[in-house]
Amino acid sequence: MSLVNFYCPVCENKKFNTFQKVFDDRYGESNVYNLAKCTKCSHVATYPRISQKELGKLYKKYYPRKNISHIDVLKNFKSKEHFLKFFIIWFQGTYNQGQIHAKEGENVLDIGCGDCSSLLEIENQGANSFGIEADENVLSISKKLNLKVHIGSIEDNPFPGKSFDLIIMNQVIEHLPEPDKSLEIIKKRLSPGGRLLMNFPNKDSIWQRLTRTKWINWHIPYHLHHFNKRSFENMITKCGFEIIKSETITPNIWTILQFRHFFYKAKIGEVNRIWEIKKSKQIIKNKNKFQVKIIKTFVKLILFLIIGAINRTIDTFNSGDSLMVEVKIKN
Repeated sequence: MSLVNFYCPVCENKKFNTFQKVFDDRYGESNVYNLAKCTKCSHVATYPRISQKELGKLYKKYYPRKNISHIDVLKNFKSKEHFLKFFIIWFQGTYNQGQIHAKEGENVLDIGCGDCSSLLEIENQGANSFGIEADENVLSISKKLNLKVHIGSIEDNPFPGKSFDLIIMNQVIEHLPEPDKSLEIIKKRLSPGGRLLMNFPNKDSIWQRLTRTKWINWHIPYHLHHFNKRSFENMITKCGFEIIKSETITPNIWTILQFRHFFYKAKIGEVNRIWEIKKSKQIIKNKNKFQVKIIKTFVKLILFLIIGAINRTIDTFNSGDSLMVEVKIKN
């Protein structure tokens, strides 16, 4: 353990104690980092802290979106249109996604819009979509889909003169170097009565307590902050917001990946095969297609029922893997 100096967005203290060595156990970025705890409020962050510009370079180099085309995005979006859509979203634990809360006619800004599928959902619900994304790989996708996406950050003042009825941040706030300062900027872009809806990993979840250093949502070095309910609410209050709603919602796919990751021995500088999409597809091609289809369908059904039931129960006690918080500007 050693004492290091950097800024805490929760209490503005500048002293942290490092307590755990960590590394990129997904995509193979080769540096070693530390988990560090604020000496004043116990907020946990990644040390050393990476700048927004450096993160953009890491996303471009390591994130799998470089292998995704606009055709893939459209196919995936259309495949989710189903008469049981909302039940499936609830049971799978994906109803924490902010875009499904967009209302007709609203201007909606998605900060960290990823592959742009969230923007398609917003448009599908009759709202006007705008996106911000740090990963340059997304630029070609947004152009092909004719979507309004700014490559950069909220600090760049994208879409000048435009205010938003809903701003969403799906698994984004933990990626920001100084999230409290970003929230101050975001606050100025909300329309009167506008809402900000965020979801992010819950450091105090049951799954984190069970898996400890093998928790997939440390996601080093891309996650710079590791919030629990208390630390996040303290930061939000400090920034002049009040909470409308707060709950945990655990995506079932996270739990499946967590089980697989727990038994996988990741190595520094090597890509974890769990996230190697191409390799998985190649293995499937080499097997009997009919047998694979039957096995996959059966396994998916069992996992869907068991893991879904477990996660929905855990979320009832607000101990799930992902926190969803909806806020508005304090009157």
